[in-house]
Amino acid sequence: MLISYGIVSASYIQFHKKLHLAASSLDETINQPVNFILYNRETSKYPFNSRWQPITAYYGTISCAFIVLFNGWGTLVTPVALEDFFSCYFPVRYSTVFFSQMSDKYGTILTGARSLLRC
Repeated sequence: MLISYGIVSASYIQFHKKLHLAASSLDETINQPVNFILYNRETSKYPFNSRWQPITAYYGTISCAFIVLFNGWGTLVTPVALEDFFSCYFPVRYSTVFFSQMSDKYGTILTGARSLLRC
């Protein structure tokens, strides 16, 4: 579950960046005439504004990655238990391959997470 939360936080960071680009009308992907004030999160017309974003998304991404990576540290000390090592770290590799394939197939914006997935 922590891997999923980390990916969701990384996706929100990219969403937040694109939202600010759209609000400042610097986003080239929006090619139709749009009222860019609707993308501005500082106005009262924006339906929901959460506090402390994207700081909390960065915190979520970093803390999830830290917990997932150091979850099985006990398997790396002697004597090394190979079964415990694979049970701790196989889901990490499996989910990174899965999310990488999904982002390649559907073209989602996971650039921050994709650089981590290429290990």
